Amino acid sequence: MFKDYTLQTTWTRALASLVGGAFVGAVGITFLYLPGHWSIWSQGAPKIIQFWAEAFADNLYYFSIALFLVGPPIWFLAHGLGFRTRTSAVTLGLALSVAVLIWVVTMVYWYDIGMKSELKAMGIRVIIFPIIAIPLTGAAIAHTIWRIAYRRPDASC
Repeated sequence: MFKDYTLQTTWTRALASLVGGAFVGAVGITFLYLPGHWSIWSQGAPKIIQFWAEAFADNLYYFSIALFLVGPPIWFLAHGLGFRTRTSAVTLGLALSVAVLIWVVTMVYWYDIGMKSELKAMGIRVIIFPIIAIPLTGAAIAHTIWRIAYRRPDASC
């Protein structure tokens, strides 16, 4: 019923998983550009490719920085406490991304940056889409990191 092994990782797999998580996060968050940029689709293929490539490159840059600064301390804590299953990784990723989402919404609310009229003009889909997409992206990042990093121990050990 219970497994008689503990999932293990190495430093190289840990580093590769952070790179993979940054890539998945950049892809997921790039899709957040969809609701606000429908007009890009009428400008021709070169403009579309340029827009999405720039958006992906920016998101990859920021996700790489964020994951390499925040990821290792959280990972060491979770790994040390024994949270090494897929379920715990996805739950932790979902919880952390919801916390970040709440923080961002609070910051936008408290520091009114004059975007209320633009958000109202874009419609409800621009507000609802990130509320759904950010936690799902966080869970996908956590699952990717877990899948790349952890393996069953070798039988030769």
